[in-house]
Amino acid sequence: MFFELPDINFQIESVHSLSWSERSEQVVPRGSCALSYRIKGSGVINGGDNRIELDDGSLTYFPSGVGYPYKAASEELIVVYFRPSTETSGEIIKYTPHQTSFFENAFRELYEVWRRREQGSYLRAKSLLYSILGRLSYERSSERLDSAYKKLKPAIKAINSEYTSSELSVASLAARCSVSEAYLRRVFLRIYGKPPLEYINGLRIERAKEMLLSGLYSIGEVALSCGFSDSKYFSTAFKRMTGRTPSDYARK
Repeated sequence: MFFELPDINFQIESVHSLSWSERSEQVVPRGSCALSYRIKGSGVINGGDNRIELDDGSLTYFPSGVGYPYKAASEELIVVYFRPSTETSGEIIKYTPHQTSFFENAFRELYEVWRRREQGSYLRAKSLLYSILGRLSYERSSERLDSAYKKLKPAIKAINSEYTSSELSVASLAARCSVSEAYLRRVFLRIYGKPPLEYINGLRIERAKEMLLSGLYSIGEVALSCGFSDSKYFSTAFKRMTGRTPSDYARK
């Protein structure tokens, strides 16, 4: 949606607090976009195959230039009409946020600020709408992250239980999740802030530290036990991540 763009601007045209016991109409296309918050009540938008049911606490985005048949009962809502500076999606989108109290309070305040028309009201109203759009963007982004995490759950489970296995690879992890290696790397980086192999090596190095400090294992034994193919690679990785060689660390 347009509010997820890195730089957006808009002009607010009007803000309305609306309520009615029953309503049925063919809404004509408007020249502006609209964003509504439904405080209570229910409604239905029927657009051919696209049936949207509106309920308590839901936000609905209406693009400009789109008409639709609408039925509602016992509604109370606040609607802001605005013109964004960029092209927007041409479809009606409904979203039910996790924390409805934030949105209800923000929309109520937006309406009151707009209604009073005091000095600086327009800028305050615009700031409130930015706040609403920012929170909406954050929630939707978090949902996508949760979805991505679920997709990678088999890989994450394998990493946590099998990180000391030298057979563990990006290819094998991607296969467990039925995704491509590129997708696995991209999503893993977004969730954990580092590539999967770097994350795995971090777990291996932490285990290696414990083994080295015990004084019970040689460097070669530690390398193999922690999933490194040879001592040289292990020593290079260890120094890169800790700033010390394994032998120096063992003498700590």
